[in-house]
Amino acid sequence: MGKFLRMALPPVALGLLAVGHYIGLAVAPPDREMGDVQRIMYAHVPAVWIAMVALTINFVCSVLYLFKPSWKTDSLAEASAEVGLMFGTVGVLVGAIWGRPTWG
Repeated sequence: MGKFLRMALPPVALGLLAVGHYIGLAVAPPDREMGDVQRIMYAHVPAVWIAMVALTINFVCSVLYLFKPSWKTDSLAEASAEVGLMFGTVGVLVGAIWGRPTWG
């Protein structure tokens, strides 16, 4: 079961992420106030939330490593830092794309 999850879960997750982005960016109707620009929020908000969760995990694991050094907490902190950086960058870029037509 463990090998199956390790091999099957990443493609399933990427597929669901692609389907969700397609639905949010192409299928969702435009907003009455902002029009098509509002659809970007369906990609921006989840990216920023994932970044916040990943960086919170990074902080907790880093503090735990200070009190009790362990390779597990160190590797989890490193991995969550990479994920947080990636999704934080996506969130900032997509937020800038949304902010330009919205705020001028």
